[in-house]
Amino acid sequence: MQIDFVMKKSLILSIFCVYGGLFVVQAQTVSNPSLSERVKKMEQIALQYEDSLLVLATENQKDTEALPTDGMNPRYYRLFAKPTLYASCVSNALEMSDENLEGYAVSEPEYLELSPNSDVNHSDKIEHEIDRTILATSLSSPELFAYTEDQIMAEQVVTTDAVAQLAPTANIITRQEVLDDEVVAMNIEVKRPNFWKTSGSASLQFTQNYISENWYKGGESTNTLVSELILKANYNDQQHIQWDNTLEAKLGFTTAPSDTMHKYRTNTDLLRLSSKLGVKAFKSWFYTIEVESKTQMLKNYKVNSDILQSAFTAPLETTVGIGMDYKKDLKNFNISVNLAPLAYRWVYVGNDEVDETKFGVEKDEKSLQEYGSSMKVKSTWTIIKNVTWTSRLEAFTNYEKVQAEWENTFDFAISRYLSTKLFLHGRFDDGVPRMEDHSYFQFKEFLSFGLSYKW
Repeated sequence: MQIDFVMKKSLILSIFCVYGGLFVVQAQTVSNPSLSERVKKMEQIALQYEDSLLVLATENQKDTEALPTDGMNPRYYRLFAKPTLYASCVSNALEMSDENLEGYAVSEPEYLELSPNSDVNHSDKIEHEIDRTILATSLSSPELFAYTEDQIMAEQVVTTDAVAQLAPTANIITRQEVLDDEVVAMNIEVKRPNFWKTSGSASLQFTQNYISENWYKGGESTNTLVSELILKANYNDQQHIQWDNTLEAKLGFTTAPSDTMHKYRTNTDLLRLSSKLGVKAFKSWFYTIEVESKTQMLKNYKVNSDILQSAFTAPLETTVGIGMDYKKDLKNFNISVNLAPLAYRWVYVGNDEVDETKFGVEKDEKSLQEYGSSMKVKSTWTIIKNVTWTSRLEAFTNYEKVQAEWENTFDFAISRYLSTKLFLHGRFDDGVPRMEDHSYFQFKEFLSFGLSYKW
C-alpha cells in the first residue's frame, strides 16, 4: 500500500509540475524575476503540495474526502481530466481580493504549508490552489481548453439494455484460468432451453331440471352431468418450428325418465387427438401438416330401444391435411387458420351393430376413403376478464359433398374453481341420408354450472 501511494504521489508531482511550468510562464507576464528563481519557487510549491497529500492520507483516514487506498482522491480529478474551464476558477478570480490577485500572479510557498496540527481547512485551500493552477494554465495556453463546465454538465449518460436471444443450440466453452500460480477448476452446468409448454383444463358441470307430474304443460325432470378434460403439449423454438398437440375428452350423461330401457343416456361423448407440425414460411405463416383422429368412448342407443347408434371406433374418423397455417397471438385474442388444399379423410366403422350408412360408408363396408380439401379455424377470445369464447370451425369437401362442424364454448368464470359454460355445436353433412322432415343442418346445445380448473 505504501509503494502504491508513493507511485501515485510521484505521478501527481509530475503532473503538477507540468501545470506549474505553464503557470510560471504566465507569471512572468506580471512580474520579471529571474526564471531560475520562479522554477525554484514552483518546486517548493510542488513539494509542499506533495506534503499536503501525505497529511490527508495519514491524518484524515476517517474523512470521506481522504485519499482512498484503491485509487485517487476525486478532489484532484480536475488536474488529470481533459483541460476544462470551471466556473469556480473564474468566480474566485473575480473576487478581486489582494490575496487572489497575488495568487494568480505568484504562488507563495507559505500558502500550502499544512502541518498535522494545523487548524486550516485543507479542502478549501487545495481546491483554491487547483482553481488558480487551472486558470493560470488557461491564460497561458487557451488552445488546450476545448471544454467548459456547462458543456460537461450538459452531457447525458446513455445506457442501452441488450437482451441476448438464446439460440436453440448453445455452445458453451469452459476453460481453466491461472490465478496467483494456482489452477482453478470451474464446473459449469449448462441446461438446454426447454421449448415445450404444457397446459390443461378440467371441468365437471351439472344441470338439473325438475317438473312435477301434474305440471299443466307436462314434461319430465332431468339431471345432467358433463365432464371435460383438455391436455396440451406444444413445442415452439421461437425461430422455425412449431408443433401443437391436443388431447380432448368429453363425456356427459343425462337421466331419461321417458326411456324405460335405459336409466341414463349419453348426451356428449368425444375422444379427439390432434397434432399439427409447422415450419415457418414468412411472418405469421407456416407450412403445416396436421393429423386429427376422433371417436367416442361409450355406446349410445336409441330411446326405448336396443338399437346401437354409435360406439367406440364406430365411427373412427381420421383426417390428414397438408397446407399452410396462419397464426396470430394478441393480448386477448389468438387465432389459427389452417388451409389444406391437399387433404385425406378416412372413416372406419368397427362395430357390426352400428349402421355404417349413417356415416357415409357404403352398405356392408367397413371404411371410407376420400381426397379433397380441408379448412380448420381455431380461436380463443377473452371478451372481458371472466368471459372467454373458444371457437373451432372445421370443414372437409371432396368436391361432391361437404361436412362441416362449428363448436363454440362460452366460459363464464365465477371464481378460480367455479364457472358456467354454454356449449353450442352446429353441424352440416350432405353426404349422409337426410331424415324425413329435416335438413342437413344439425344442432346441439347445453348450459351447465360447476367446477372448473386450469393449469
